[in-house]
Amino acid sequence: MRFGHQLYPWRPPALQAAVMLQSNRGQSHDSGVSADDKGSAIADKYGLAAIGVKNIGATAKSITHRIAHLQASEKDKERLGCLGECAKWYKYADAKIGEAAKDIASGTKGGLEDAELALIRAMYAPLICEEGFEKIHKPSPLATEDAKFYKEAVITKFVTGHCSLDV
Repeated sequence: MRFGHQLYPWRPPALQAAVMLQSNRGQSHDSGVSADDKGSAIADKYGLAAIGVKNIGATAKSITHRIAHLQASEKDKERLGCLGECAKWYKYADAKIGEAAKDIASGTKGGLEDAELALIRAMYAPLICEEGFEKIHKPSPLATEDAKFYKEAVITKFVTGHCSLDV
């Protein structure tokens, strides 16, 4: 299965890096590290996990700003209540993403396992946000952003989980 091109025109940055790494097998990176070297492969996984955490952190902040703009103009009290819950959960997600970044940087098995758990907790934000709008039977203005965040978080959690297998 090929990512990109016709089947998957959009790829999260962490996945783009993974695909690029796979297609450059055996070539040297700018860092002078070979992708065929086991130690380098582990370093590449850590790099992908760190990049993924950085990206989902930026996505969470972007969604938080969008929620604030939506709250400023929303007149419907039910939708405003849902947006308030979304804001609270994305703030929580941002804190968990910060924890995950520190845990990944530790490079320890325990740290990586803690990072994976923090990412799982961050993944609640879009799920709870969407659930709130479903409960009031109104369309979510954040559906696209929630889906993007969730996809990026799943990929980052997957990569982070694989890092802990190598420690």
